[in-house]
Amino acid sequence: MSLEYAVITSKKDTAGRNIKEALEKFGSKVYEFDKDIVNLEDIDEEESIKDAELIIFASRHYSGEGRKNFCVHSIGNWKKADYGGKDGTLVKTSALMIKEMSIILQRNAEEAKSKGIIDKEYEFSLEATHHGPYVEKLCMFVEVGGTEKEWSDLKAIEVLARSIKEFITGYDEHRDNNENNNYKPAIAVGGLHYCQSFNRIQLSSKYAISFIAPKYALPLNKELIEQAIEKTSEKISTVIIDYKGLGNAEMRDKTITLLRECGLEIIRTSEINNN
Repeated sequence: MSLEYAVITSKKDTAGRNIKEALEKFGSKVYEFDKDIVNLEDIDEEESIKDAELIIFASRHYSGEGRKNFCVHSIGNWKKADYGGKDGTLVKTSALMIKEMSIILQRNAEEAKSKGIIDKEYEFSLEATHHGPYVEKLCMFVEVGGTEKEWSDLKAIEVLARSIKEFITGYDEHRDNNENNNYKPAIAVGGLHYCQSFNRIQLSSKYAISFIAPKYALPLNKELIEQAIEKTSEKISTVIIDYKGLGNAEMRDKTITLLRECGLEIIRTSEINNN
């Protein structure tokens, strides 16, 4: 059964405006709103998109270091909601959805780099779950950045827009394909914001990662872990940990004890081979 999609951008976002224009050239409908995209609280209640079952927020990515990135991530806040959403509240997502979008975007970015279409410095990265808005439907963020230069790089924008279009066109088939039943949904804990330890696993293994709680979000509590489990549309029984990225020994032990109390199978990143 096909899902109804809504791609959402913000008029306040240079990259968002460019993504909208590129997607419309590809024949895709885009819904544009006036507020900053992270503050579009309860946007899924808008009449124009209330029938959508899956929301893709397409936006800029800001990097203080000037990283040239294509990013994908789930939505929500482990702690305080400094950038939209609600304190200590995650938003529904799908591990398979984020994995498929990651694979498509990485593949298209590498192809564009190999042909000299975009700068070779552009990299794909998962991001830790870290901002709003809050909505009740399945969603994810897909971004390009991280400075004004990249937000206006129409070649990079086209790579992102083409990837979103490809995802929307093929996701139902991917989701229903028996081959994808071999994917193992998981949440992830530890490491840095750009998730170097989880990128390899997402792109090159059987695991499909939904929510990521980085080192700076620790300590977690049982309610947050239960939210990550319950708000992933697939059944979650596994957590992947960046063991060295859990902090000091006390924090590491506390986190691992909590994950065990939640009944999760704990696997270290170092134990997962590409396949």
